[in-house]
Amino acid sequence: DVADGGVQMPNPMQEYGSAEELSDAVGFTVKEIGELPFTVKETQYFTYDDTLAEIRYTGDDQEVYFRKSQGDDEDNNTYSQETTINMGEAEVTCKGDSDAYELAIWQQGGYSYSISLQSGIRLEELQAMIETVED
Repeated sequence: DVADGGVQMPNPMQEYGSAEELSDAVGFTVKEIGELPFTVKETQYFTYDDTLAEIRYTGDDQEVYFRKSQGDDEDNNTYSQETTINMGEAEVTCKGDSDAYELAIWQQGGYSYSISLQSGIRLEELQAMIETVED
């Protein structure tokens, strides 16, 4: 881009130390997932362009990304199975392959939410995670 005169673009991704700091940075409340079906070794807090919040939970053989942002968030990945569950006022779309779910996306109160997993888990486990972050 010629217009920027060789100035490096700011990194769109910033890391924070806690869910509180993350919430302050994006200007809306971001809750921790209260129930994870594995032992968490590391938790990281990120923002992208100060509009999308992500909490990343890492375990031995699992990684979970919880994202919350204002407005709509699209997922264009294709999965062999898709289930919609009703959680309070939200309709949550859960996607995965062969009874192992890797993604949940929903919208509530003007926000988009997603939980994506490196390895698929049972629908009940995913539902338990979603319940802990609902407003």
